[in-house]
Amino acid sequence: MPLILICEDERHLAEGLRFNLEAEGYDVQVAETGEAALELLGPGNRFDLMVLDVMLPGKNGFEVIAELRKSGQFIPTLMLTARDVLKTCCSVSKPARTITFPSPLNWRF
Repeated sequence: MPLILICEDERHLAEGLRFNLEAEGYDVQVAETGEAALELLGPGNRFDLMVLDVMLPGKNGFEVIAELRKSGQFIPTLMLTARDVLKTCCSVSKPARTITFPSPLNWRF
């Protein structure tokens, strides 16, 4: 099964995502800080996808992505943010392989 890393400091959001992904058969690990995510993404750990909050305590989501790219890791990433989506998307230096969604998700357009 694909292994997914959720990096979200809002415990109820992280656990909701975990519950639903595990119900669909995915293996899931949760990190509550950018530093914890980077530690889990270290050598020997292979994640197929990361769900990453932008606003985290310590290193934020953009800093996590920058460190991963600097080290040559290009894990597919879904970024969640409560911030203005257009401004947030434009501030990602290399948006390839990164999709940013508003959090909480609002499917009404």
